[in-house]
Amino acid sequence: MPSDISRRGFLKLSSAFAALSVTSRASSETLARATGEDRLISASALTDLRQSLSGSLITPGDTGYELMYLPNNLVYRGIKPIGIAICKNEDDIAKSLRWCRKHNVNLITRNGGHSYAGYSTTRGLMINTQALNSITYDKSREEVRIGAGANNGQIYDALEPINRTLTHGRCLGVGVGAFLLGGGVGFNMRRFGVGSDLVTQTEMVLADGLFVRANKAENPDLFWAIRGAGGGNLGINTSFNVSVFPADRIVIFKINWSNVSDAFLQNMFSVLESSPRALGHQIYLRPEDINGKSSAISAYMFGQFAGSLQDFNEIISQINSIKPPYASTIEYLPYWEGQRLISDAGAPAYYRLRSRFINSTITESIISVIRKNLGGWKNKDGNGYLKLYQTGGAVNDLLSQETAFVHRDSQWMADVSIDWKGDQSKNSINKAQIWQDRLYAEITRLAGGGAYQNFVDRSLNDWEYSYYGKNITRLRAIKQQVDPLNVFHFQQSIKA
Repeated sequence: MPSDISRRGFLKLSSAFAALSVTSRASSETLARATGEDRLISASALTDLRQSLSGSLITPGDTGYELMYLPNNLVYRGIKPIGIAICKNEDDIAKSLRWCRKHNVNLITRNGGHSYAGYSTTRGLMINTQALNSITYDKSREEVRIGAGANNGQIYDALEPINRTLTHGRCLGVGVGAFLLGGGVGFNMRRFGVGSDLVTQTEMVLADGLFVRANKAENPDLFWAIRGAGGGNLGINTSFNVSVFPADRIVIFKINWSNVSDAFLQNMFSVLESSPRALGHQIYLRPEDINGKSSAISAYMFGQFAGSLQDFNEIISQINSIKPPYASTIEYLPYWEGQRLISDAGAPAYYRLRSRFINSTITESIISVIRKNLGGWKNKDGNGYLKLYQTGGAVNDLLSQETAFVHRDSQWMADVSIDWKGDQSKNSINKAQIWQDRLYAEITRLAGGGAYQNFVDRSLNDWEYSYYGKNITRLRAIKQQVDPLNVFHFQQSIKA
């Protein structure tokens, strides 16, 4: 019999939401953006919605509004919703959807708020699902049922007592709903597949307010689509059933190298590309200033190894044979204790990220591009860097058409990133973006793969094919079936 294993986390969040249930101080008319135009929504219409919900409605001026609306990417902090519907159940979601359709108000769904391109923000109604965060474990099926509003931190807390794991992220505030809907990359993906590969069932509310279940036997087309379509496209998911695995002890590592050569990089990538699926990691390559040497690059690798300390040391010694690290932490720990050492709080910041899957080994040509561009970072403000996630393994065990997640030929995923401070000059930010776009274009030319739909990128012109490849045709057909009026839409949403 499933048992509730996240009561403590749920009670904490419930208390927080209760504190936000206050009387609105909205004026008699409130400005909202609907169907692309500014229009006035009366306070009485907002009152109607508030009174219909078992949850609450937060509007500008209410206690907690500023904290609740704030996106993780502060570039989009100026986009404020007319209201935030805190939905406690499926009925609240259905009522919010009907209200938006009645008043012709745009909507978005938020569970974590970490949309890189700000697609979890709106000037219409924000439907917040964070109260739907219960997590239960079915031992007989080796599955957990996760409320779509739960985040990575709550998953950590829930799975640690039962010693189980799945493919999860490391940023604690990221919501599981969007993570799973877009595929879900994490340090376990080479062992188990991306997060969506482990989903066995979802429950969701469609645009017309209908509550449905999708699995292999029930609504199979929709089940195919939700494993890779990305959030905000087909409906509002309320829960996911996900397969879990024993959380055995693992090796956790953080290793830094300075002023690395091309020979070091070639050797490092060669060693990693022949490593077992038990290795999951991320590499940061950054410009490094050493006595004015502008072409210097530092390397930082961190992650986990689901094996013995001896086996991991045999792998890493092959990399260190070219150049020893200047700092290294390697520990053999209980699984969830180790995860907390490599997790990230994910505090709000100003940033821009562009991703591309690499469907080959890291070649000399790619290393040359990395060297030239990282050495060409001349901006004294902010940061520019390249992150590389090793994919392959179980990620590629499925064919590209078996789920909506099409990226089944990759060996790596590259992430060209910049970040900056809020007071940084526009000229400095523009210089950083030009640098980013140049490096991204050169990597794209060599990569052969698409872009990651969870790392949404407003600057992509071919975003449909980049995110979904040939699967976009089937996704459009399913969109037509479940959302023919395009209720769920944003700049890069799937079109019917």
